Amino acid sequence: YRFRVKAVNAAGESDPSITTAEIIVKDIQEEPDVTLNIGAQDLLVCRAGSTIKIPAVITGRPVPKATWEFDGEAVKHMKDDIHNIPTDAELEATDTTSTITIPQCNRGHSGRYSITAKNKAGQKTVHVRVNVLDAPGPPKDLKVSDITRSTCRLSWKPPDNDGGDRIKGYVIEKRTVEGKAWTKANPCCAGTSFVVPDLIEG
Repeated sequence: YRFRVKAVNAAGESDPSITTAEIIVKDIQEEPDVTLNIGAQDLLVCRAGSTIKIPAVITGRPVPKATWEFDGEAVKHMKDDIHNIPTDAELEATDTTSTITIPQCNRGHSGRYSITAKNKAGQKTVHVRVNVLDAPGPPKDLKVSDITRSTCRLSWKPPDNDGGDRIKGYVIEKRTVEGKAWTKANPCCAGTSFVVPDLIEG
């Protein structure tokens, strides 16, 4: 295209301005940008059973194509042939947003979620780590030793699954063979062994 401008008043139009050089019209290109609306940190911590929501805002020209990738233990499937996400994840997308929602999360949903936005001008990938907290698994290899008339020593190993958080302590319970109710011998034992006191002989 070439352009020129004329001035106009009540008496008429002016002569045209000097004509511009040849102008090629083309679409403005902007590299994609992705922002995750989960606060400043790149770690999302939530309790098992709660809802995980990872909303992304996408900009760029032309409109970028966004894809999600999940790296973790939950069973994955390809959604819309491009998103490799947990089977029970829901995905909502527009030209400028893309949101993953997991209605009831569990430990398997812990891991790394990545979104990549790509267009002619370039691409951008953003990651967020998700840690789902749950009750730990049971302690292993419980052994009884050093038995006396009124005490014994219990020892055990930490559980394989810590529930996503450091084990803060162990609750030691006891009951007689015929008894129905468990009573606490120690409500918060810090280590992995404990001498149980106040036992009745026999």
